[in-house]
Amino acid sequence: MNDIQARSIPVVILAGGRSSRMQAEGLTGDKYLHLLDDKPVIAHLIERLKMQADHIALNSNQHQSDLSRFGLPVIADQFAYNSGPLTGILTAMHYAKDQAFVVTAAADTPFIPSDLLEKLLSQQQTTQSDVVFATSNGATHPTFGLWRTNLAANLSSWLAQGHKPSVISFAMTIKQTIADFPVQSLPDGSTYDPFFNINEPADLIKARQLQKQLNR
Repeated sequence: MNDIQARSIPVVILAGGRSSRMQAEGLTGDKYLHLLDDKPVIAHLIERLKMQADHIALNSNQHQSDLSRFGLPVIADQFAYNSGPLTGILTAMHYAKDQAFVVTAAADTPFIPSDLLEKLLSQQQTTQSDVVFATSNGATHPTFGLWRTNLAANLSSWLAQGHKPSVISFAMTIKQTIADFPVQSLPDGSTYDPFFNINEPADLIKARQLQKQLNR
């Protein structure tokens, strides 16, 4: 793999969502800071990433004091574009500019696969793509991707031109591919999507039930 080790690739967790669906139904605060098995949702993600990566940072423009307790660098968006995850992805590219690649991950996804980085890198090395997105259960997860960091100027220019702030729309302008991850099995014989994310109170309830089964 050209001597690139998956563990050496920086990971930036995108923690910039407004949690609007969660708050609309009466739960205050950021969704990734709600408790799941006595720990914030994002803490579960960090634990899983630490088994795969040597360097992890958090991208957020708010609640930086809350996030600092996790002992990771917290980086605010470095650009004025109001472009959702793409602004965070651009910030991640600049943050990891001394590396060939950076991986981005969503803060509200506590059950990610244990081979996320390894599989993304393997697919990139096979296809030489500019970005590799994670997919599962027939869905693409645009916030989970391995990006070439030298795409930063390209992405900045694309955003400055006022294009629709869609991760997939930008990816259509470069060489992209996917790495597919299977659903995971539970002790009771059922399965779950490892990229299950928490957007609303019902999702948090489901995540807590899922965590109980994983703890068995």
